Amino acid sequence: MGALERDEWLRSAWKVMVTGTLDARSLVFVDEMGTNTSLYALYGWAKKGERAQCSVPRNRGKNTTLLPLA
Repeated sequence: MGALERDEWLRSAWKVMVTGTLDARSLVFVDEMGTNTSLYALYGWAKKGERAQCSVPRNRGKNTTLLPLA
């Protein structure tokens, strides 16, 4: 048995019910993302025959959560 949301008849009935009662202009979409400010490149580039030099931060710091509204 599959999930209930895979029942196409129920999905269609839900869409008809929602579109009849909901104003699309009142919707707000929220997208969440997390990042860390100490990100570094995984690869380096250098001239042929030379070694790529780089440094990476030692202390990772805290993660930052972004919540942009669209």
